[in-house]
Amino acid sequence: MKKRKLIFLIFVIALFVGVISRIMYVNITSTRPPKVYYPMGETIEYTDDFLFNPMDSPIGYTVNIKSASLMTSQDYMEKYEIKQEDLPLPEYEVASYVIDLEVEFSNINSEKGINPSIYTLLSDFDGLVIEQNLFGALYEQPQIIQGISLEKGETKTYHLPYCYNGSENIPFFDVYDYLKNSDYLYVLSQYPTERYITVTVKDET
Repeated sequence: MKKRKLIFLIFVIALFVGVISRIMYVNITSTRPPKVYYPMGETIEYTDDFLFNPMDSPIGYTVNIKSASLMTSQDYMEKYEIKQEDLPLPEYEVASYVIDLEVEFSNINSEKGINPSIYTLLSDFDGLVIEQNLFGALYEQPQIIQGISLEKGETKTYHLPYCYNGSENIPFFDVYDYLKNSDYLYVLSQYPTERYITVTVKDET
């Protein structure tokens, strides 16, 4: 009886190991989306590649990242003449530091707008998001980022304030040091092709 139990146990273990091995093999050998990288300063057209949903992609628009500057939020407000009373969400504290991403959008053939808030600026360990208070104050977005809309043939430059996407009150965590020493990628799409713009940040603090 004990021998039969032992044989059965060995069989179960072998089956389990086989299943796990198969899962690992499939994960390792499965086809992953190809990755494409573009440099800053290049005009890139949005394609049918998308972030989360095929409807996300603003086909008919182009994007060109001109520059990226790390600064305090106070410096950002002073640079673009934003007053405290201009903030659409005064009850929320503004992030201490932002990366001022100078982005040129062009509408070459679209009837729709583009929502910059869905495009993440990837750092080494996290994804930076647009600081809604600052963007809303600068571009008159009253409550939330509702996006931008350009006429066909129109080109406009925006200064998107990207901030650390997390609590700044973590003990021993230095937001400035983190933002200064990270490498960055601006995410254009994730499926079926991963497309990124490599971003070099200049420290202007």
